[in-house]
Amino acid sequence: MSIVYVIFVALCCYYSYKYDGIEGHDAHKSHRFWLMCIYLICLAAFSYGLGGDKFTYMEEFDNYPEKVGNLKEYISLRILLYGQMPLWTIINLLCKKLFDSFYAVQFIEAVFINCSVCHIAQKYTHRHFLFLIVYFFTFTYFMFNTEIMREAFALSLCLPAFDAWMENRKIRYLLLVSIGLTFHISALIALLFPIVRIKYSNRAILWISAISLGVWTTCDIVMGKIILAALGSIGSFAQKIVSYGIQTTSFFGWLRSLLLFLVFPFIVYYFTIKWEKNTESKEKMLRLYSYQMVLGFIATTFVGLSRFNNYCVIFYLTFLSNYLYNLFKHKEHLIIRLGNAIAIFAFVIWTYGVYWPKSDTYYFELWYPYTTVGTDPRDVEYRIQAHGEATSIEDEGNNIRTIE
Repeated sequence: MSIVYVIFVALCCYYSYKYDGIEGHDAHKSHRFWLMCIYLICLAAFSYGLGGDKFTYMEEFDNYPEKVGNLKEYISLRILLYGQMPLWTIINLLCKKLFDSFYAVQFIEAVFINCSVCHIAQKYTHRHFLFLIVYFFTFTYFMFNTEIMREAFALSLCLPAFDAWMENRKIRYLLLVSIGLTFHISALIALLFPIVRIKYSNRAILWISAISLGVWTTCDIVMGKIILAALGSIGSFAQKIVSYGIQTTSFFGWLRSLLLFLVFPFIVYYFTIKWEKNTESKEKMLRLYSYQMVLGFIATTFVGLSRFNNYCVIFYLTFLSNYLYNLFKHKEHLIIRLGNAIAIFAFVIWTYGVYWPKSDTYYFELWYPYTTVGTDPRDVEYRIQAHGEATSIEDEGNNIRTIE
């Protein structure tokens, strides 16, 4: 069944060759682009057992009641025990009552996130089909549609919220972010968007990197106090603070994050902004650059908070699409730009080529081969085992803070 992946990539490559050079609006280009968006929605909606976290969502769905006596109390209970926000609970309850199938949930989620992503891509890059290829091959598509489904609902609202703010539609921004918060608490990070300002310069990235290193070296002390405070509380949110707070990394782990979340994106943004001629577009790029640097700093310095980077990654991929399309059109610093592009995808291969020996599974096998509705659950059982192996905390303590 993995032929569906090959067809998608082949179509995107063909359409990229045919349409991505068109700068203005083209009805045929727009039609093909949204056709590919529908393709992505169907890939996610009619899949079974893709990813790792999706098995958790499926198990939780089975435990939802078909009838709820007091909806308000039930929602409060889900917040207290599981940290799950109201609209996620309501969608699951409705799908349970109307369809009694998790496929309904994953279809709705696929529509929300992929339509939102494609809407942003259509506005922020002319390289629509190259963007889809990048979205697919960086595994961002798979993460959003299988691993972070609750957060993806919030993302699908926050992405157009950022666009609304840059269009000076502040009420729409506040409304979308507020609704996003009712899906996932991580949407709080979207409130930073209007206020962040990072200078666009080589010196700025050096200062950000230096501050990140300084904070990282003292992080055990700072996070230790936060964790100890959380231990005195009850409820799922306190537990999440502890679970994210105890995560740490070695110097080489910090360096890897620095490259992945700050250095590589900085180079992509730097040259894309530098060669942008439209003043309005350049202003938006500078604002997005600022947000990227702030979230990149958080993800680099506090490994447990790296998921916040999800809120800027789609805009980053639109920049990356422009960057790749123009890679050989300019001779200036070609070696640096080419090396950066190679390094970005080398990190993707490195990340998703990780091998888990206990389950005899590579990371990318969580999504390959493609498995569809009607697949025998026994055929994807190795993904459950691999996910358990990946998320289990090792006793060595190399990635856990020692709190005294």
